[in-house]
Amino acid sequence: MPVIPLSAASPGAVLAAPVHDSRGRLLLPRGRELTERDLRLCTSFEVESLEVEGVEEPPEAQIPQEVREEALDAVAGRFLLQDPDHPLTRELRAFAATAWARGRAPGAASDRGDK
Repeated sequence: MPVIPLSAASPGAVLAAPVHDSRGRLLLPRGRELTERDLRLCTSFEVESLEVEGVEEPPEAQIPQEVREEALDAVAGRFLLQDPDHPLTRELRAFAATAWARGRAPGAASDRGDK
């Protein structure tokens, strides 16, 4: 099942995997239909992504983990003066890293030679 960013989740989506906080405590069980309250709970516990049923895998999910990590490092300097814990900063950093990684993932235009 695809993993989507929390910002892409909407009420009614069904969890394909349980959601845990950073200490490993269960927040939401597998199979739960998400509500607005659940999404707020995930936000308050800084959950960044969810595994949900019945959603097409977003293109960024096809980017290898090592390329994602390289991308986050590559864009980190652009956000040095911002609060790293602010939800908007996290979203913008993730968006910038995804855009950076798309150009370096296997099969990207730059790898095929068609720019």
